[in-house]
Amino acid sequence: MRNPEEIIFEINNISELKEYKLNHKIELANRHSFNKHLRLCKPIHKRLFFKGASKKDWKSWLNEGTEYYLLFIDDKPVARCAIERYTDAAWEAADVKTALDYRNKGLSKEVVSFVTRKILEQGKVATCSTMPDNYAMLKVIESLGYKRKYDYD
Repeated sequence: MRNPEEIIFEINNISELKEYKLNHKIELANRHSFNKHLRLCKPIHKRLFFKGASKKDWKSWLNEGTEYYLLFIDDKPVARCAIERYTDAAWEAADVKTALDYRNKGLSKEVVSFVTRKILEQGKVATCSTMPDNYAMLKVIESLGYKRKYDYD
């Protein structure tokens, strides 16, 4: 469920996507690689840091249709973005996170671009949302061609 304060952006057509590629390996995550990524992000929540996502959590996310994609550098999963299927027509590029030591290198932009393309290739509207004070994510979203959605139906 979205936070009502989030700003929602969307891309309706693949021609609107301003792709960004650095040519890193990006692939569908499994629970092991996702948990390795969580530890690289140094989460505050101790359970996530020490144990990662449980099998139950992982299965629940998969059953909801969530797909996580990880960007790898030197076999380390350093950035992630998920596809979350909010409606039949619109899927979201969501839960974007880059490991602390790898920030400000364009990696979030690269993985969001990759996931956005996957969404649009399925004939869906690609959405992405963030809080108004998340300036780094706002920059990523707008640089890829997402436009602010004012109709919140």
